[in-house]
Amino acid sequence: MQSFLKENGVLIAGILLPLVLTFVFFVSTQINRANIEPPQHSLIYASQYYPSSHNHPYVFTVEDGQVYFKYFPPEDDEHNHNHYKRNPPKLFIYNPADDDTTEIALPDASRGDTEIKQIPEALQGVEVSSSTKSPDGFVFERDIRSSGNLMTEMFGGGYRSRNRYVLKKDGTKFVVPDAQTYGSEFIGWVIEEE
Repeated sequence: MQSFLKENGVLIAGILLPLVLTFVFFVSTQINRANIEPPQHSLIYASQYYPSSHNHPYVFTVEDGQVYFKYFPPEDDEHNHNHYKRNPPKLFIYNPADDDTTEIALPDASRGDTEIKQIPEALQGVEVSSSTKSPDGFVFERDIRSSGNLMTEMFGGGYRSRNRYVLKKDGTKFVVPDAQTYGSEFIGWVIEEE
């Protein structure tokens, strides 16, 4: 056995070292996560929401601590994309304490020719902050993770990337389970509810 260890020491170290490092990394992240209180404030975010697109008629704003849904009838020009009329954005509230996401009903903009500025009914009386960081220090951001290693880099295959949205603080991440991979936008944090 000793001769085997002497002759194959480098091979054994090459196998054990990545396993030990993986274990140390896992333990350190779990200790860090255990030291951070989970998020306390509900998150409001939108999906299928493209406010920077040309002639986009749907807008969410936070004014005086209230979330407003605004609809502006689009101009009739060659850049007008009718799918904006058919596909309004969706608004969600994520409660991290319950790990639950609820869609918030929006005012009806189906007529298309009437300007709207309203607080969605479910958010009336809900105080919201538009600060990118929650009062307890979390941010809503996209987390792009890749699964690959030296062998897949050299020989291909098995490489995947995973996009998801998380609430992040000091390197600790809590997944927002129902946030769409693309087109999810931060709106605000719930500070107080009636």
